[in-house]
This record gives sequence, C-alpha cells and structure tokens, in this order.
Amino acid sequence: MEYEISGLIQREIPALLIRENVPWRELTSLKVGGIIPVVLEPENDILLFNLLRLCAEKSIRFSVLGNGSNTVGSDSPLLNPVIRLCRGEFGNIRYGRHHVTVGAGVRLSEFIRNTAQNGLGGLSSLVGIPGTIGGALKMNAGAHGVCLSDFLTEMCGVDFAGNPWSAIKNEINWEYRTATIPEDVIITAVIFSLPECGVDEDGLIRAELRRRAFVEPHAGNAGCFFRNISETETAGRLIDEAGCKDLTVGGAKVSSSHANYLINSDNASENDILELMVEVRRRVADKFGFYLMPEVCFSNPDSERRFLAAVPSPKITVLKGGCGSEREISLISGNAVANALRRAGYDVTEIDLTEMKLLPEMSCADVVFPVLHGSWGEGGGIQELMESHGIEFVGSGSVSCRLVLDKITSKELMDDLKLPNATWSIVESPKQGLPEPLHFPVVIKPPCEGSTVGIEIVKNSIEWKPALERAFKFDSRLLVEEFIDGIEATVGVINGEAMPVIEIIPPKGKFYDYDAKYLHKSGETLYLCPPVHIPESQQKMAQEAALKFYHASGARDLLRVDFFMKSDGSISLLEGNSIPGFTGSSLVPKAARQSGISFERLCVMLVKNAQARKLSAV
Repeated sequence: MEYEISGLIQREIPALLIRENVPWRELTSLKVGGIIPVVLEPENDILLFNLLRLCAEKSIRFSVLGNGSNTVGSDSPLLNPVIRLCRGEFGNIRYGRHHVTVGAGVRLSEFIRNTAQNGLGGLSSLVGIPGTIGGALKMNAGAHGVCLSDFLTEMCGVDFAGNPWSAIKNEINWEYRTATIPEDVIITAVIFSLPECGVDEDGLIRAELRRRAFVEPHAGNAGCFFRNISETETAGRLIDEAGCKDLTVGGAKVSSSHANYLINSDNASENDILELMVEVRRRVADKFGFYLMPEVCFSNPDSERRFLAAVPSPKITVLKGGCGSEREISLISGNAVANALRRAGYDVTEIDLTEMKLLPEMSCADVVFPVLHGSWGEGGGIQELMESHGIEFVGSGSVSCRLVLDKITSKELMDDLKLPNATWSIVESPKQGLPEPLHFPVVIKPPCEGSTVGIEIVKNSIEWKPALERAFKFDSRLLVEEFIDGIEATVGVINGEAMPVIEIIPPKGKFYDYDAKYLHKSGETLYLCPPVHIPESQQKMAQEAALKFYHASGARDLLRVDFFMKSDGSISLLEGNSIPGFTGSSLVPKAARQSGISFERLCVMLVKNAQARKLSAV
C-alpha cells in the first residue's frame, strides 16, 4: 500500500524527493522504532503545496516530522507517508533591515548561533532546546522565562488541504508550552524581530550549552518527555519525588541526571519507551494526583491512545455561572479551576449551569467541582441535588452550605461557640427602627448574598430608612450589626488546616465592597500575605477562630472565614464562605501559595478528597 502511494506521488510530482525504508534512528534523536516505508522531503513551498493538495484529493493520510528531536518512532511500519521539511528554502535564513526570516526546518540552536554572529541576540537562553523553528513555535518553546514567541512578528504556512496560511503574533494565544496554532497547519517560514545582541552574546550561548550538557543525559533521548504541570510543578521534580529515577523497562530508562528525560540506554524499542512512560505516569498519579501528559510526539497515533488508556485521567465536571448576582465571577473562577485541572492531566468538562437540575455530565463524572458563588452554589441546593443522586463533589455538603451562607444562622453559631463577632440583630420590616442595643453607625446585610451585594453602611438615623428600603430588595429580613472600624483580613481553611492570614487594604476611603474586590474603579486593593499591620498574636487568634467555625459548621475541604482586626488587639469574626473566589489570584489560593501549595495542587487536593469519599462510600 505504502509503495503504491509512493509511486502515485512520484508520477504526480516528479520533482519531489521520495525516500523509502528509512530507519527511525536516522531521523530522530531517541533512535527507537523500525523503518519508515515512505519519507517525502519537499524543497520549497510550491512542492509542499502540490503535495498536500494531492494528499487531500486522493485521501492520503500523512504525518509531519521536523528535526525528530521530540519524536518517538514506531516499532510497526506506518501505513502513511511522513513529510519532512529539512531541505531547500525550509533551511534558509534571510536578513532584512529590521527582521529575520527563517525557514521552519532550521534548527533552533543553529538559528540562535547565526543571529548572534550577525549582531542580533535575546535568544541565548533557548540555545539548548532541540528541534526546529516550526516545532519550537508549535509548542511555544521557552526557557528561563524567555519564549521564542516573544520575538515573533509573523508566521507563514499551509494547511493540510494545501491552502496558504499566515498569522501575526497577536492572532495566536501563547500559553505555557502551548499555542493555538491550528493542528492542521504546517509552518513553513517565520519572521522574527530581534534586538541587537550584547557584548558577549557568544559567551551567554556557550554558558547555556555548558549548563545543558551538565544536566542533560548524553544517551539517545527526545528531550523532556512530559509537560510540566506549571512553572512550579515541574515534571522532572514530580518524577524524581515519585521515586522514578533509574527506573528501567527493557532498554528504556529514566535518566539519573534529569528525571524528565527517558533515554534509550540499550537498543530500546518503542514499546519499552511506552511501558516506561506508563509506569512513570502511574507513580506520579498515585503520589501526587497529577496525570502527566506527553510532551513528546508519538509517530504511531495508537501509542498515545494506549498511553492515556493505561492510566486513565479522572473525569471532572466543573459547574460555573448560575443566575445569581455573582455569575460573572463564577465564570472566571470556573474557567480557572478547569484550566488548572487540565494542566494537571484531568479530563475536564465545563458546564455553565443556568437551571438547578441534574445534567448527564454531572452523573457520568468521577467528581463534580462546583464553582458557583452566591446563593446558587453556596445555598446548598445544587449540593442537595447531587447528594440525592449519589454524586460525589468537592466542598461542603448541603446542610453546611446553607448554614454558612446565611449570615444570621452563622451569627447564631458564632455566639454558641463564643467566637467574637459584632453585636447584631434582625430587622424584618422597612418601617422598623434601629434595634437595641445597637447604635449608629451600623451595617445592614441581606443574609444570603455574597460579595457585599446589598450591603449598606448607615451612619445616622437620616440614612436608616432609605438604606432599609434598598436592602429589603434583596431579602425579606435583614441582619444589622455594629460597624467595626478595623483592618479586614481573611483566613482560608483547607482540609482542616488554617492557611496564612491575608491582610486586605481597599483603596483609601473605601470599604471592601464589590468594586474593591473585582472592578477596581476606585483604585486597586492590596492583599498582603504575610500581613504587615496585623500582629502575630492576632493572626493566631483568627486562625484558631476560623478552625473552630470550620469544624462546628460541618464544613469540609475548604472554607474562607473573614475577620476585622481591631486596634485593641482583639478580633471580630464576620462570616464564612463555602465556595470562595477561585482564580489563581483569589484569596484562598493566594494563602495556599504562601504555604507552598500551587493553584494546580490545590485543585487536585480538593478533587482527591472527593474521590476518597467516593471510594470509602463503596
């Protein structure tokens, strides 16, 4: 079959170089696999365009190979030809007055050395990255805080149907080791804008190559095998801490010098490499809950499917949105959680929930992760629905959620626990006067709203009635409490452990309202962790009070408890929040990060808690 394809292509495009029965070891740095029956090596855009159009017309499937530095060859001969950009204009570098145009087949290290010789720099930290320009851009290659895409002006290419394609830098989303360059596009040439190099660019290049040579193995390898979860949760460290260094399967081995390198130590086969990758993924998943994803490319698509199926990723459904006043914040938090779990290797489905009903995506999930703020997510309704159908989820149960959301029942619990809080009372009519023993100034709060929605600060009797009328639009009864003049702070509790205190400083003259939290029209709010103006003794008091409230309210997994720190050294507990804001910069994740817990690890910890409850219930 493959030789029939070779003959057809030769007849239709006689100028195209066709190679047959090429060993994978000649074309890849890992040097595993058998032979490639047909390799196609066009020398210019015209030949490539004609080849792709012919493949589209004749329904010929193919794969694309660059320098082969991140490719695992196939033990079995491939039925489809391999297209390789390594000749002619794909290997050219051309200099203009302000830009450099480089063929996609040029090796990145060669390009960096060449530009340095021509007085241009900025790329020295990337010189040790193997592979070609095209492949490096597809994965948004980078090192030491520098990415190749930082210097990009424009890319040119062709899609699999043979149609020209191009994009400027801003048309692509560049994220950590990934880019939104379409999967069916082959990059052919790239235009860069580079700064003039420093006085010792060559010295920087040599230093980086020496550093790489010291830490990277010299045996056959494909570079880093697994994607980092994040910049702080690196695959190499996770593999090392999971005890995988020197782990061996057949002729494949985890490098002792860099755990994210799997090396061909003794004539390894593709299957050796695959089984070793599976064992590494299993050990890291068992120890940390991270499901490492391959950074290498499998020439045989079945191999990647086998790898993923051997240690399947848990299915997580993230609930976000809702119809409450905090819908937009919930959408942001839900996106952040979903993306963090995807980076951690989970199979994530996102649901913008607009009705309080059970959906198929919730029933088929291993765990549901509700990120629904306000009464929609924290009122216990969605939790009660999942409890009634035996669906495991992250966070507190329905009873605890209702208690914590309702500021009045929370106040009653605080009083029962003798936790310090502001003097309070209930108002049930807009005609009611200020209850005794309160005196102005006071704060009026709808009991079941979040993010300071509906809150009124009332300074005197003249403001009392209008403020009540506005607040009663949110609820039929209101909480009224004394106004506390102090420093606002918050304590996150995760898995029964109090996180570091965060000091909150809203813009001058403002209280910590919706604008100070999210919109910042009046200026930025400062979040200080560790606190600057709160004594350690007060911080400890707040952490102890937060833990008492967490346990007494029946909370699980996480809770945020807000406080005022008074000038006399005492504290006043405000309220709890069972589903707090959950972006990487939100308060609980910020405090967790101060404790050495990354956002990805935090999300995984919460999922693992829910998984453990599910297993214990069986």
